[in-house]
Amino acid sequence: MEVSGAAGQAATWWQAVLSLLVGLITAGGAYLGVRHAVRASDRSTRQREWAARREEWRQRFSVAVEHALDDSPPKRAAGLAMLTTLGRSEARADDAELLERTRGAVRLDEGEDTARALVKVRRGELGDETPIP
Repeated sequence: MEVSGAAGQAATWWQAVLSLLVGLITAGGAYLGVRHAVRASDRSTRQREWAARREEWRQRFSVAVEHALDDSPPKRAAGLAMLTTLGRSEARADDAELLERTRGAVRLDEGEDTARALVKVRRGELGDETPIP
């Protein structure tokens, strides 16, 4: 049974509208899915970058502590300067507390060699007496 006339045109018109509606819903769903995937990817990238920065900070902290505990005055001065610089970096609250406790535990000798080495470190001249690796 074939529909003719106005009824046939109305049926064709409704089919076109329904097809358009289904297409729009499909496109909207695809857009939302892609948007969700991009946000998840961005979030995981930020987390990886943050973890890498923390790991690098911890490595720098370890080197600074090794230098600060060294017997050589230039190395000790450089280590303390590094600890101070790390304290100004993006340290978290627990890292900042660790830095403060470490700096408090490491005492500089009051000797002239250490004071001179500290001045050289602050000027950027680490001295030739004891090279710092």
